[in-house]
Formats: sequence, C-alpha cells, structure tokens
Amino acid sequence: MRLVLVGVEGPINLGSVARLAKNFSADELFLVKPVARLDDELAIRFAAHARDFLARAVIVERLEDALRGVDFSACTSAKVGQRSDVLRHPLTPWDFAALATRFRKVAVVFGRESVGLTRDEIALCDVLVSIPANVEYPVLNLSHAVAIILYELYKATRLQESQFRVEPANEELLRKLAQRLECIAEKVVTDQRIQQVKAALRHLLFKSGLTAGEASGIAYFVKRLVKRLGVDECLA
Repeated sequence: MRLVLVGVEGPINLGSVARLAKNFSADELFLVKPVARLDDELAIRFAAHARDFLARAVIVERLEDALRGVDFSACTSAKVGQRSDVLRHPLTPWDFAALATRFRKVAVVFGRESVGLTRDEIALCDVLVSIPANVEYPVLNLSHAVAIILYELYKATRLQESQFRVEPANEELLRKLAQRLECIAEKVVTDQRIQQVKAALRHLLFKSGLTAGEASGIAYFVKRLVKRLGVDECLA
C-alpha cells in the first residue's frame, strides 16, 4: 500500500498522515513536491511514534514518478462530476477498498490542502475516490480524509492480521445451540407461534456473528436453563 501526498502544505498534516500510515500498515509514503518539510519540528512531533516512517518518505517531482510500479491507483477528491464529467465519477472508499484486494500493489493519492488535485493529476489515476459527506460542506481536512480511506483499505486487506480478529463460532456449536433452544421453545410455547419462534431463534444465532467465546457462554447459559426448567432431554 503506497500513500501519495501531492504538494502537502501543512507540517501538522504531514506528521499526522505519517502516523496514520503506520496505524493502518501502509508500506510506503511518497511526497510529490511537498511544501512542508520532513524535518519540520511540527511534522516530527505530530508523527509521534511514526517518525521513522516519516523519515523514510520518498520525495519526487512528479505524480507520474510516485505512481511508477503500482498495479492500481486511486486519486481522491471532494468534487464529484455530473453525468458528462466522467473523470469525476467516483467510487466510495469501501468500493475502492474491495477492488484493491485484487491487486498486488496499490497507491492512493491525496491532493493539496488548499486546492486538492488538478484534473490532469486525477487523469493519471485508474479511479477516483470520494468520501460521502454533507453536501453543504463535503471537504474534509487532509489527515481526516486519509484516516477514512486508509481505514477502509486496512479493513479490506490487512484486518486478518489484526489483534481484533477473533475466532468465530463454528457451525457445529451453532447447530447444537439452535437444537437446544428449539427444544426448550417446544416445552414452553404451546400455541401456533412455535414455528415462528423456532425460526427466529435460528436466525438470531446464525445472523449474529457470534465469536467462539460468546457462543460458549450462551451454551453454558442454555445448559443451566435446561437444568432449571427440568427438561434434560433438551441436552441430548
């Protein structure tokens, strides 16, 4: 994942973007004719623990140089075109992230804080990405826009490596839970709504995205409930 900033003007934004790049596992940072300096005290301070990433940034003169060697590139803009302005027909960040999973090396390009990217620069990218926002004020701060798009890319391409990936409940345990809950339902629901209740219980279990730990906790609760109700046959 290559992050490209064109003409970045503010040292605080530069430092903040370097930090975000490290937060969301970007591999490279390219700066096209930056106004802000890498050794600016504010840039270094706002980079925090990503100072090493900031120091490794590659400075180039042209956007073409920053895009060399990538398989798929996206330019970003808050300006969305009408039907005839195909150049400004954008993808959402999540649609772009889904496409990015198909390519080995991806670059995402952000423009100047003051004026963004030119049409000629946008034309160098394979696609345009825009963040949906309030139409009365859709222009985000540079670092905020970077955060949103890098987060979507991270979810799509890197989340399987994250500490937040937990083991999902397996199908066998969910089936067993569903059977036991349906058995309990048959003991306590005696009218014509029993099929509706059983279907609702199955849907609840299989649509909820339970983790293995959560399913285990529910299984323990169901077992105790069976004992309390005196319907031990529901444990079979």
